[in-house]
Amino acid sequence: MAFRYDSGSSLFETDEIFINTTTAVFRQLVAADSLLKPALTLTGSGIGGAANLFAYKLDSVVLGSIVITDPFIIVQPEAGYFARKDAIGFFGNNLMEKFAQISIDFPNRKMFLKPRNPSNHRIYFN
Repeated sequence: MAFRYDSGSSLFETDEIFINTTTAVFRQLVAADSLLKPALTLTGSGIGGAANLFAYKLDSVVLGSIVITDPFIIVQPEAGYFARKDAIGFFGNNLMEKFAQISIDFPNRKMFLKPRNPSNHRIYFN
């Protein structure tokens, strides 16, 4: 199981990085860190209407060979994709805009990313 890329997902302009996750994944994070508290409340809207979404600040998230420090995770309600047993979460254009070049190899299910700013202390490669 892996995070998905949602090319239709976008946020307001920010240097912060936001990653969406399921309630089930969030429960695992709370089990590991019971002091995890909401840092922000966002209002999101989609096909099902508007919803208040809690965002939590993490130390880091690893997506394949990318390590992101100080990201926010947005916990999504258990509806649509986020109600599926195999769902983990997704990242959208908020993360992708931090890169100068993106290549997607669809048949092999791989992404190749070139950092916009190689000295960015928040995104680095393993």
